[in-house]
Amino acid sequence: MDLSLQLKMEHIEWLINPFYNRINQYIFVSPTSLFEGDYRVFEYRQADYADLRGVDVTFHYHPHIITDELHFESNFSYINTIDNLGNFLPLIPQNRISSSV
Repeated sequence: MDLSLQLKMEHIEWLINPFYNRINQYIFVSPTSLFEGDYRVFEYRQADYADLRGVDVTFHYHPHIITDELHFESNFSYINTIDNLGNFLPLIPQNRISSSV
Protein backbone atom coordinates (compact mmCIF):
# COMPACT_ATOMS: atom_id res chain seq x y z
CA MET A 1 0.00 0.00 0.00
CA ASP A 2 1.31 3.40 -0.96
CA LEU A 3 -0.52 6.66 -0.40
CA SER A 4 0.44 10.14 -1.56
CA LEU A 5 -0.90 13.39 -0.17
CA GLN A 6 0.12 16.68 -1.75
CA LEU A 7 -0.57 20.30 -0.90
CA LYS A 8 0.58 22.70 -3.58
CA MET A 9 0.25 26.47 -3.37
CA GLU A 10 2.00 29.28 -5.22
CA HIS A 11 5.15 29.34 -3.03
CA ILE A 12 4.91 26.20 -0.87
CA GLU A 13 4.57 22.51 -1.59
CA TRP A 14 4.16 19.63 0.90
CA LEU A 15 4.27 15.98 -0.13
CA ILE A 16 3.57 13.19 2.37
CA ASN A 17 3.96 9.60 1.18
CA PRO A 18 3.25 6.88 3.79
CA PHE A 19 3.73 3.26 2.74
CA TYR A 20 3.30 -0.30 4.00
CA ASN A 21 4.56 -3.48 2.34
CA ARG A 22 4.35 -7.09 3.49
CA ILE A 23 6.82 -9.37 1.72
CA ASN A 24 6.25 -13.12 2.07
CA GLN A 25 9.27 -15.46 2.32
CA TYR A 26 11.63 -12.50 2.83
CA ILE A 27 15.30 -13.42 2.30
CA PHE A 28 17.98 -11.18 3.83
CA VAL A 29 21.63 -11.21 4.89
CA SER A 30 22.45 -11.01 8.57
CA PRO A 31 25.83 -10.38 10.24
CA THR A 32 27.29 -13.17 12.41
CA SER A 33 29.91 -13.00 15.16
CA LEU A 34 32.43 -14.79 12.90
CA PHE A 35 35.30 -13.13 11.00
CA GLU A 36 37.45 -14.31 8.09
CA GLY A 37 40.60 -12.28 8.65
CA ASP A 38 39.39 -8.68 8.99
CA TYR A 39 36.04 -9.33 7.30
CA ARG A 40 32.76 -10.10 9.06
CA VAL A 41 30.90 -13.20 7.90
CA PHE A 42 27.24 -12.80 6.87
CA GLU A 43 24.62 -15.49 6.44
CA TYR A 44 21.46 -15.67 4.37
CA ARG A 45 18.29 -16.00 6.44
CA GLN A 46 14.62 -16.21 5.60
CA ALA A 47 11.57 -14.94 7.45
CA ASP A 48 8.02 -16.14 6.80
CA TYR A 49 7.21 -12.51 6.08
CA ALA A 50 8.56 -9.01 6.68
CA ASP A 51 6.64 -5.79 7.22
CA LEU A 52 8.18 -2.61 5.82
CA ARG A 53 6.47 0.62 6.81
CA GLY A 54 7.48 4.22 6.73
CA VAL A 55 6.95 7.67 5.34
CA ASP A 56 8.65 10.13 3.01
CA VAL A 57 7.94 13.83 3.60
CA THR A 58 9.04 16.66 1.30
CA PHE A 59 8.73 20.40 1.88
CA HIS A 60 9.52 22.82 -0.95
CA TYR A 61 9.50 26.61 -0.63
CA HIS A 62 9.97 28.79 -3.68
CA PRO A 63 9.82 32.51 -2.76
CA HIS A 64 9.02 34.11 -6.14
CA ILE A 65 8.94 37.49 -4.43
CA ILE A 66 12.73 37.41 -3.85
CA THR A 67 13.89 35.70 -7.05
CA ASP A 68 12.75 32.91 -9.39
CA GLU A 69 16.01 30.97 -8.94
CA LEU A 70 15.82 30.55 -5.14
CA HIS A 71 14.45 27.26 -3.75
CA PHE A 72 14.44 25.71 -0.28
CA GLU A 73 13.77 21.98 -0.14
CA SER A 74 13.84 19.49 2.73
CA ASN A 75 13.20 15.75 2.67
CA PHE A 76 12.67 13.29 5.51
CA SER A 77 12.59 9.50 5.09
CA TYR A 78 11.66 7.00 7.81
CA ILE A 79 11.44 3.21 7.53
CA ASN A 80 10.67 0.55 10.13
CA THR A 81 11.08 -3.14 9.27
CA ILE A 82 10.22 -6.21 11.34
CA ASP A 83 9.98 -9.92 10.59
CA ASN A 84 7.14 -12.27 11.51
CA LEU A 85 8.70 -12.86 14.98
CA GLY A 86 8.82 -9.12 15.77
CA ASN A 87 12.59 -8.78 15.24
CA PHE A 88 14.03 -5.74 13.50
CA LEU A 89 15.65 -6.60 10.16
CA PRO A 90 19.38 -5.89 9.74
CA LEU A 91 21.05 -3.63 7.16
CA ILE A 92 18.03 -1.40 6.52
CA PRO A 93 18.87 2.21 5.57
CA GLN A 94 18.72 4.64 8.44
CA ASN A 95 16.26 7.50 8.73
CA ARG A 96 17.43 10.46 6.67
CA ILE A 97 16.95 14.21 6.56
CA SER A 98 18.34 16.26 3.69
CA SER A 99 17.97 19.91 2.81
CA SER A 100 19.09 22.08 -0.05
CA VAL A 101 19.03 25.74 -1.02
